[in-house]
Amino acid sequence: MNDTVLFVLIGVGIVLGFIGIIVIIKKSFSHPPMESVVEEEEYLDEDTLMEKVKDPNLSAEELMEVLETFNSNFKIQKAQLQKYLVFFSRALTHPNINADVFKYFHKEIKKNNLEYTKELDKLEKKALSLSAKK
Repeated sequence: MNDTVLFVLIGVGIVLGFIGIIVIIKKSFSHPPMESVVEEEEYLDEDTLMEKVKDPNLSAEELMEVLETFNSNFKIQKAQLQKYLVFFSRALTHPNINADVFKYFHKEIKKNNLEYTKELDKLEKKALSLSAKK
């Protein structure tokens, strides 16, 4: 009986040792966390966000980050309505837009700017019709 218990304990120890080695190796090869597309100071600058959305190489994740940053820090101002509409138009017609980005615009951007729903709806319809033609 003692030999069986000893054998089981050694077996469990070996298995746990292998698991530990695998975890250590995996951690040593893990990638550093992805950095933000825009540095923190730049986030608070509307013009920087508007420039970022012009970049055709911006990934869908980066595009989402730009819209989230805009939505959490800014609101459409009537005096600059056209500037914002151009910004959102570029975002909605960006070559790398995906359904998640579009859904975020539809739900969150419009909810945060209810007084401009009509204008934002027009942008959505135009973007959808352009994407349907592709």
